[in-house]
Amino acid sequence: MKISNLFSKIKPKLNLFLFLLIFITTISLKDFLKDFLFVLSKNILNIYQEKNEKILKLEKENILLSLKLKESDYLREENEKLKKALNFKTNYKINCIGAQIIAYDPSFLRRIIIINIGEDKKIKKGMYVVDENGYLVGKIIETKKNYSYVSLINDIDFNLVVFVEEKAYGLLHGGLGEIKILYIESDKNININDKVYFKIPNTDLIIYVGEIKNVNKNPQEPFLDLNVKLYSENVMFHKIFILKYE
Repeated sequence: MKISNLFSKIKPKLNLFLFLLIFITTISLKDFLKDFLFVLSKNILNIYQEKNEKILKLEKENILLSLKLKESDYLREENEKLKKALNFKTNYKINCIGAQIIAYDPSFLRRIIIINIGEDKKIKKGMYVVDENGYLVGKIIETKKNYSYVSLINDIDFNLVVFVEEKAYGLLHGGLGEIKILYIESDKNININDKVYFKIPNTDLIIYVGEIKNVNKNPQEPFLDLNVKLYSENVMFHKIFILKYE
Protein backbone atom coordinates (compact mmCIF):
# COMPACT_ATOMS: atom_id res chain seq x y z
CA MET A 1 0.00 0.00 0.00
CA LYS A 2 2.80 2.26 0.83
CA ILE A 3 4.57 1.42 -2.42
CA SER A 4 1.41 2.04 -4.35
CA ASN A 5 0.95 5.37 -2.67
CA LEU A 6 4.56 6.25 -3.35
CA PHE A 7 4.26 5.36 -7.04
CA SER A 8 1.08 7.36 -7.37
CA LYS A 9 2.88 10.33 -5.90
CA ILE A 10 5.88 10.16 -8.20
CA LYS A 11 3.92 9.14 -11.31
CA PRO A 12 3.11 12.71 -12.41
CA LYS A 13 6.73 13.68 -12.02
CA LEU A 14 7.81 10.60 -13.91
CA ASN A 15 5.37 11.37 -16.72
CA LEU A 16 6.64 14.93 -16.85
CA PHE A 17 10.21 13.67 -17.02
CA LEU A 18 9.38 11.20 -19.79
CA PHE A 19 7.53 13.91 -21.69
CA LEU A 20 10.48 16.26 -21.40
CA LEU A 21 12.88 13.50 -22.39
CA ILE A 22 10.80 12.61 -25.46
CA PHE A 23 10.35 16.29 -26.35
CA ILE A 24 14.08 17.04 -26.05
CA THR A 25 14.98 13.90 -27.99
CA THR A 26 12.47 14.78 -30.70
CA ILE A 27 13.75 18.33 -30.97
CA SER A 28 17.36 17.15 -31.06
CA LEU A 29 16.57 14.50 -33.66
CA LYS A 30 14.62 17.03 -35.70
CA ASP A 31 17.52 19.51 -35.57
CA PHE A 32 19.96 16.75 -36.42
CA LEU A 33 17.89 15.63 -39.39
CA LYS A 34 17.48 19.23 -40.47
CA ASP A 35 21.21 19.87 -40.26
CA PHE A 36 22.01 16.57 -41.93
CA LEU A 37 19.61 17.21 -44.80
CA PHE A 38 20.94 20.75 -45.19
CA VAL A 39 24.56 19.56 -45.39
CA LEU A 40 23.57 16.71 -47.69
CA SER A 41 21.59 18.99 -50.04
CA LYS A 42 24.41 21.56 -50.03
CA ASN A 43 26.96 18.90 -51.00
CA ILE A 44 24.67 17.59 -53.73
CA LEU A 45 24.16 21.13 -55.01
CA ASN A 46 27.92 21.77 -55.01
CA ILE A 47 28.56 18.54 -56.90
CA TYR A 48 25.83 19.47 -59.42
CA GLN A 49 27.25 22.97 -59.85
CA GLU A 50 30.78 21.64 -60.35
CA LYS A 51 29.58 19.12 -62.93
CA ASN A 52 27.45 21.78 -64.60
CA GLU A 53 30.45 24.15 -64.76
CA LYS A 54 32.59 21.37 -66.25
CA ILE A 55 29.89 20.63 -68.82
CA LEU A 56 29.60 24.33 -69.72
CA LYS A 57 33.39 24.59 -70.00
CA LEU A 58 33.49 21.55 -72.30
CA GLU A 59 30.62 22.95 -74.36
CA LYS A 60 32.47 26.29 -74.75
CA GLU A 61 35.67 24.47 -75.71
CA ASN A 62 33.74 22.38 -78.23
CA ILE A 63 32.11 25.50 -79.70
CA LEU A 64 35.48 27.27 -80.01
CA LEU A 65 37.06 24.18 -81.54
CA SER A 66 34.14 23.84 -83.94
CA LEU A 67 34.45 27.51 -84.95
CA LYS A 68 38.20 27.15 -85.49
CA LEU A 69 37.66 24.03 -87.60
CA LYS A 70 34.96 25.77 -89.62
CA GLU A 71 37.18 28.82 -90.10
CA SER A 72 40.06 26.57 -91.17
CA ASP A 73 37.80 24.68 -93.59
CA TYR A 74 36.39 27.97 -94.88
CA LEU A 75 39.83 29.46 -95.48
CA ARG A 76 40.95 26.23 -97.18
CA GLU A 77 37.90 26.28 -99.44
CA GLU A 78 38.32 30.00 -100.16
CA ASN A 79 41.99 29.40 -100.87
CA GLU A 80 41.10 26.77 -103.46
CA LYS A 81 38.40 28.99 -104.97
CA LEU A 82 40.89 31.83 -105.14
CA LYS A 83 43.46 29.68 -106.91
CA LYS A 84 40.83 28.72 -109.48
CA ALA A 85 39.69 32.33 -109.83
CA LEU A 86 43.26 33.42 -110.45
CA ASN A 87 43.92 30.46 -112.73
CA PHE A 88 47.15 29.59 -110.95
CA LYS A 89 49.53 27.53 -113.04
CA THR A 90 51.72 24.80 -111.59
CA ASN A 91 54.93 26.30 -112.96
CA TYR A 92 54.48 29.41 -110.80
CA LYS A 93 55.56 29.25 -107.18
CA ILE A 94 52.58 31.22 -105.97
CA ASN A 95 50.68 30.71 -102.77
CA CYS A 96 47.98 32.67 -100.99
CA ILE A 97 47.63 33.07 -97.24
CA GLY A 98 44.33 34.01 -95.63
CA ALA A 99 44.38 36.94 -93.22
CA GLN A 100 41.97 38.88 -91.03
CA ILE A 101 41.61 42.63 -90.67
CA ILE A 102 42.25 43.58 -87.04
CA ALA A 103 42.36 47.38 -87.27
CA TYR A 104 42.38 50.32 -89.63
CA ASP A 105 44.03 53.72 -89.74
CA PRO A 106 41.66 56.24 -88.12
CA SER A 107 43.06 59.09 -90.21
CA PHE A 108 40.62 60.65 -92.64
CA LEU A 109 43.45 61.10 -95.15
CA ARG A 110 44.68 57.49 -95.33
CA ARG A 111 43.15 54.15 -96.27
CA ILE A 112 45.32 51.66 -94.43
CA ILE A 113 44.31 48.43 -92.70
CA ILE A 114 46.22 46.18 -90.31
CA ILE A 115 46.11 42.41 -90.77
CA ASN A 116 46.92 39.63 -88.31
CA ILE A 117 49.96 38.08 -90.03
CA GLY A 118 53.44 39.40 -90.62
CA GLU A 119 57.08 38.38 -90.69
CA ASP A 120 56.22 35.20 -88.78
CA LYS A 121 54.43 34.04 -91.95
CA LYS A 122 57.19 35.41 -94.24
CA ILE A 123 55.04 38.33 -95.36
CA LYS A 124 57.11 41.00 -97.09
CA LYS A 125 56.70 44.60 -98.14
CA GLY A 126 55.35 44.91 -101.69
CA MET A 127 53.24 41.73 -101.65
CA TYR A 128 49.79 42.14 -103.17
CA VAL A 129 46.52 41.60 -101.30
CA VAL A 130 43.38 40.28 -103.00
CA ASP A 131 39.83 39.40 -101.94
CA GLU A 132 38.14 36.00 -102.19
CA ASN A 133 37.31 36.63 -105.85
CA GLY A 134 40.91 37.36 -106.78
CA TYR A 135 40.39 41.11 -107.19
CA LEU A 136 43.10 43.48 -106.02
CA VAL A 137 42.58 45.06 -102.60
CA GLY A 138 45.95 46.69 -101.96
CA LYS A 139 49.55 45.88 -101.13
CA ILE A 140 51.75 45.37 -98.08
CA ILE A 141 53.61 48.56 -97.15
CA GLU A 142 55.10 47.53 -93.78
CA THR A 143 55.56 44.33 -91.81
CA LYS A 144 56.01 43.54 -88.13
CA LYS A 145 56.56 40.24 -86.33
CA ASN A 146 52.92 39.14 -86.32
CA TYR A 147 51.01 41.84 -88.16
CA SER A 148 51.29 43.96 -91.29
CA TYR A 149 50.06 47.23 -92.78
CA VAL A 150 48.17 47.19 -96.07
CA SER A 151 47.67 50.25 -98.26
CA LEU A 152 44.28 49.96 -99.98
CA ILE A 153 43.78 50.98 -103.59
CA ASN A 154 41.91 54.12 -102.55
CA ASP A 155 44.75 55.29 -100.30
CA ILE A 156 46.23 58.59 -101.50
CA ASP A 157 49.73 57.06 -101.66
CA PHE A 158 48.73 53.95 -103.63
CA ASN A 159 50.32 53.72 -107.10
CA LEU A 160 50.50 50.76 -109.48
CA VAL A 161 51.28 50.26 -113.16
CA VAL A 162 48.20 48.74 -114.79
CA PHE A 163 46.94 47.73 -118.23
CA VAL A 164 43.65 48.74 -119.84
CA GLU A 165 42.71 45.68 -121.86
CA GLU A 166 45.59 45.23 -124.34
CA LYS A 167 45.34 48.84 -125.46
CA ALA A 168 47.61 50.77 -123.14
CA TYR A 169 49.20 50.94 -119.73
CA GLY A 170 49.34 53.74 -117.21
CA LEU A 171 49.69 54.52 -113.52
CA LEU A 172 46.76 53.66 -111.26
CA HIS A 173 46.60 56.32 -108.55
CA GLY A 174 44.51 56.03 -105.39
CA GLY A 175 42.63 58.83 -103.73
CA LEU A 176 39.78 59.67 -101.37
CA GLY A 177 37.54 60.49 -104.31
CA GLU A 178 37.90 58.92 -107.74
CA ILE A 179 40.49 56.27 -108.58
CA LYS A 180 42.33 57.40 -111.69
CA ILE A 181 44.72 56.08 -114.31
CA LEU A 182 47.38 58.59 -115.28
CA TYR A 183 49.66 59.04 -118.27
CA ILE A 184 47.70 57.25 -121.00
CA GLU A 185 47.98 59.22 -124.22
CA SER A 186 44.84 60.88 -125.54
CA ASP A 187 45.05 59.07 -128.87
CA LYS A 188 44.47 55.66 -127.24
CA ASN A 189 41.06 54.11 -127.89
CA ILE A 190 39.95 53.65 -124.29
CA ASN A 191 36.25 52.95 -123.67
CA ILE A 192 33.91 52.72 -120.70
CA ASN A 193 33.81 49.18 -119.22
CA ASP A 194 37.30 48.32 -120.49
CA LYS A 195 38.90 46.04 -117.93
CA VAL A 196 41.83 47.21 -115.82
CA TYR A 197 44.41 44.71 -114.56
CA PHE A 198 48.06 44.20 -113.74
CA LYS A 199 50.48 41.31 -114.04
CA ILE A 200 52.42 39.64 -111.24
CA PRO A 201 56.15 40.18 -112.00
CA ASN A 202 57.89 37.30 -113.81
CA THR A 203 54.59 35.51 -114.47
CA ASP A 204 51.63 35.75 -116.81
CA LEU A 205 49.27 35.87 -113.85
CA ILE A 206 46.67 38.61 -114.26
CA ILE A 207 45.03 40.31 -111.26
CA TYR A 208 41.95 42.35 -112.09
CA VAL A 209 41.51 45.74 -110.47
CA GLY A 210 38.30 47.10 -112.00
CA GLU A 211 37.00 48.70 -115.15
CA ILE A 212 36.92 52.12 -116.78
CA LYS A 213 34.03 54.19 -115.44
CA ASN A 214 34.57 57.51 -117.23
CA VAL A 215 36.71 58.66 -120.16
CA ASN A 216 37.36 62.39 -120.46
CA LYS A 217 39.41 63.82 -123.32
CA ASN A 218 40.68 67.39 -123.34
CA PRO A 219 42.19 68.50 -126.67
CA GLN A 220 44.55 70.75 -124.73
CA GLU A 221 45.91 67.87 -122.63
CA PRO A 222 48.30 65.11 -123.81
CA PHE A 223 46.76 62.46 -121.54
CA LEU A 224 43.28 61.05 -121.01
CA ASP A 225 41.40 61.65 -117.77
CA LEU A 226 40.30 58.13 -116.76
CA ASN A 227 38.23 57.12 -113.73
CA VAL A 228 38.15 53.52 -112.52
CA LYS A 229 35.39 51.54 -110.85
CA LEU A 230 36.99 49.02 -108.48
CA TYR A 231 35.85 45.40 -108.47
CA SER A 232 36.68 45.00 -104.77
CA GLU A 233 34.86 47.55 -102.65
CA ASN A 234 33.98 47.58 -98.93
CA VAL A 235 37.07 45.55 -98.14
CA MET A 236 36.09 45.44 -94.45
CA PHE A 237 33.41 42.88 -95.36
CA HIS A 238 35.72 40.59 -97.33
CA LYS A 239 38.13 37.81 -96.54
CA ILE A 240 41.53 38.85 -97.80
CA PHE A 241 44.54 36.92 -99.01
CA ILE A 242 48.19 37.79 -99.45
CA LEU A 243 49.86 36.53 -102.63
CA LYS A 244 53.27 34.99 -102.04
CA TYR A 245 55.31 34.34 -105.16
CA GLU A 246 58.91 33.73 -106.17
